[in-house]
Amino acid sequence: MSPAKHTTEEPIDSSSPPSQKSTILDLLPEDERRILQPVLTSPGLTQIELRDRSDFSKAKVSQTVTDLEKRGLLYRESQGRTYRIYPDESLEM
Repeated sequence: MSPAKHTTEEPIDSSSPPSQKSTILDLLPEDERRILQPVLTSPGLTQIELRDRSDFSKAKVSQTVTDLEKRGLLYRESQGRTYRIYPDESLEM
């Protein structure tokens, strides 16, 4: 029996190592990734904007944001009748 080949996955841009952001996103379930990714690229989105971008219901966005907030990946600030969502400082560049 021949030894199994071991291959390593390389980041898309092999000139630099994967960032902490991409590593965390790779570990998250798809629904959480669909919420966190836009927040990382456009900090300060409202939950309404996240709902439009993710194509989730208002309740699904709220619950997913709460779950990510409990894990310390993002936080929200009240703005009128909605919230603005920001990545946790540990995820910011």
